Amino acid sequence: MKLILFIVFATLTPVVAGRGDLTLLIRDPSGQPIPQLTVLVFHDTDDAGRVLVTTGTTDATGRIMLPELAWGLYIVQFQGAGIQVPEQQNMGLLDDGGGVSNGFGVRFAEAARTERFVLTPMNGETTLVPLFDMAERDDAPPQPYDPLLAMIGVPTPTPFLLRDVVEGRVDASGQPIRARFDAGCLIGIGLLLWGMALIAFLGWWRLRRPRPPTKEANDAGLDG
Repeated sequence: MKLILFIVFATLTPVVAGRGDLTLLIRDPSGQPIPQLTVLVFHDTDDAGRVLVTTGTTDATGRIMLPELAWGLYIVQFQGAGIQVPEQQNMGLLDDGGGVSNGFGVRFAEAARTERFVLTPMNGETTLVPLFDMAERDDAPPQPYDPLLAMIGVPTPTPFLLRDVVEGRVDASGQPIRARFDAGCLIGIGLLLWGMALIAFLGWWRLRRPRPPTKEANDAGLDG
């Protein structure tokens, strides 16, 4: 009986202690791991705000391992040439007062967990945009996911950036707002020019049309 209790206690100790192993896996859209990528991990605390836990680089398999990590809310950001700046990553996660804006929130409360991310180009730009990867396994194809876009019913990855929606360049469905506005302006200008041309033609036609002789002209003819 004592042996059984000891085994149960030893098994539950990591869970009761509130620590576990968190692994971050970062891949490209084709599923290939991204090595040597700089990753910042912050602990989002209640008192001190965001506290930097580690600044590391991914290994050859695209992973960063954080062993014996205390349970809590963590913020993940990515840095590097050709990568979207951290301040614009996952724009739904705003600055909580700790001085660091945006990033990817990971609520960690397990003995072991792998959190996946995918860096993908969007909107035809060369800049890579980090997104959550909802793939269920490490060997499954990446499934890019943006929680803000999901709230408004837009699938990811999108052919446009979220800031394009925020700044009014496209609507939630990805249709270019300015393009529609410009097309309406061109149509309006075209109709205005057509109307002005019609008025000018009618005026010219009235001037060219022969007029009947007036009474004064007839009287002048008789006097002559």
